[in-house]
Amino acid sequence: MSAPVEDERPTDEAILSFAQQVQQEAIDQLPLLSQNQPISVLAAEYAHGNPAFLQKIAALGQHARYYKTRGDGNCFYRAWLFSLFSQVRTSGDDAVAQLDKNLKACAHLLDAAGFVSIVYEDFLETTIELLHATDLHASINDPEISNAAVVYIRFVTSAYIKQHAESYMPYLDEGEVLPRWCERWVEAMDAEADHLQINGLVNALHVGVDIVYLDRSAGDEATVHQVRPDEGDAVHVVKLLYRPGHYDVLTLPLCCTVNMYLSRKNLDNLKLYKYSAIDNSPVSKYILKPFWNKFLLLFPMWLAPNMITLLGLLFVVANVLQLLYYDPGLEHGVPPWVSLGWAVSLFLYQAFDAVDGMQARRTGQSSPLGEMFDHGCDALNTTLEVLLTASTINLHQSWWAIASQFATTCNFYLTTWEEYHTGTLYLSAFSGPVEGILLVVGLHTITALYGPTFWDQRVVDKLGVASFSLVKHLPSFLRDAELKHVFLYFGGIALIANIFGSSVNVIAARRKNNLPLAPALSGLIPFFLSSGITMLFAWLNPTVVTEQCVPFLFFLGILFAYSVGLMITAHITHAPFPYFTPYFLLFPMLAGIAFNHKIGAMEARDIVWLSLGLSLGIHGSFVVDVIKEITQHLDIWCLAIKHPQAKKTS
Repeated sequence: MSAPVEDERPTDEAILSFAQQVQQEAIDQLPLLSQNQPISVLAAEYAHGNPAFLQKIAALGQHARYYKTRGDGNCFYRAWLFSLFSQVRTSGDDAVAQLDKNLKACAHLLDAAGFVSIVYEDFLETTIELLHATDLHASINDPEISNAAVVYIRFVTSAYIKQHAESYMPYLDEGEVLPRWCERWVEAMDAEADHLQINGLVNALHVGVDIVYLDRSAGDEATVHQVRPDEGDAVHVVKLLYRPGHYDVLTLPLCCTVNMYLSRKNLDNLKLYKYSAIDNSPVSKYILKPFWNKFLLLFPMWLAPNMITLLGLLFVVANVLQLLYYDPGLEHGVPPWVSLGWAVSLFLYQAFDAVDGMQARRTGQSSPLGEMFDHGCDALNTTLEVLLTASTINLHQSWWAIASQFATTCNFYLTTWEEYHTGTLYLSAFSGPVEGILLVVGLHTITALYGPTFWDQRVVDKLGVASFSLVKHLPSFLRDAELKHVFLYFGGIALIANIFGSSVNVIAARRKNNLPLAPALSGLIPFFLSSGITMLFAWLNPTVVTEQCVPFLFFLGILFAYSVGLMITAHITHAPFPYFTPYFLLFPMLAGIAFNHKIGAMEARDIVWLSLGLSLGIHGSFVVDVIKEITQHLDIWCLAIKHPQAKKTS
């Protein structure tokens, strides 16, 4: 009888080893980085997968695309390199030169961490060659070039972590030695990147990373994890797509519209925002700023700057509600205590408006949203305060009230137009936000003491010169001018001066940058054209002025706030100037002008209220949409502090 034949079937270990070998061979056949492909390709790959996973892919949008990296353990670094280099190369030669300089400057970091120059110099040289390669995609797929660049970025990451050991040691396993950990998990090829490695690279080169996580967690949209430098701002931000254990390059077309007001390019341009302002007011410098510095200390560190802005505006809103209760038709004024309250409220509004920016710097919460929110509230306050002043100085429902609205909003529009084209907010020695507000505070106070009829007195009677022969030969608009008219004449002179000053600054800025003047000057057309249309409608329908002046002024104010909101949003996102958008709000009044021979007082009233309702809805949707997208993009909240920071600037 022969001996039994030994079982020759492979062991489980052998089967596993063979499967891994086959899998690795399949991976090696893949390109290091695929062609740019639509996100639908990824969806097809998981067609029979978890529904939540597929929903997150769908939420990325039909315009999203991605480059698939080879899953060899270097996917994060390779995806990071390609995403960053692609972005910088499209930003112009200056951006490429700066990144070139930054990559070379990392040699000092490597030297300090103990790396020998002869070890990393060739890898650095190859990384620079990759940055300047004629065909970036082809070069990143060249194993020799691509892997050398990955090695250099791994070295830079390791060097930063070693030089900042105190920040990373607490996260290592007990007994782990940092240099040895860096050798095994950072410097070694095929070692996958985790949070510590990503954080180290972000801080080493000040390049932020937005990681879109596709996983099976709850929710219909993928979570976006934003990694930013611990100090300073990110010079660039790369976008990566994460699936468990793997990173790809995510591309969202810059032309893709987020909503009717913003595109993805606009949102990406927020990183270019830098606030600039010049205040030449001696009152502000020597009197108000010392007060504001003390006033700021009343606000706790947890209070968001935009909440301070909103609270200041609510003082004025409360005043307008009092106006609508006591003097809705601008006929007889309000009780003295109300006028005094208006003076106090406006002074507090100015103080709150001044310290919101100081609070932002104090808490490290400065952002482009802050400027947009601040200007938006100021634009609304401008109209609300015109209504209050019309009651205070007894303008009644009249062309004087409308002229006051025009002059005030025109000043504001010009200042914003000037900031868009120069990049700087200029406040002259006498400006609306400072001296203008203090002047109106004085008007409210005088009315509280002497009543609104005080402003009906003729100037010549008040001065006691009415009987002078020279006065009798003055033009009637001067001889019969009342005290309230003097205030409005002064406003007209200030408007002319502001038009001149803003135009000079814009022309100088355009010439300095060798840009044509016509496109900039045409930015004044939206305001003056819309003002002309509304004034023509009011002139053709006199009851609008004498009976519907309050809702008419409200409409003009919302139309103005919407125009300014579009302009300041374009400014902070580096978008084209908004020349045409506000005009559709004027359709009801254009129809009223076209068919004026067929409408009466009732129809004119209906058109005013229809225009007011339309403007409120459109402007409201604009505010909500823009704030929502900017807060999501910047990972902040509007009226609360999401990420408390240490004190930044006094």
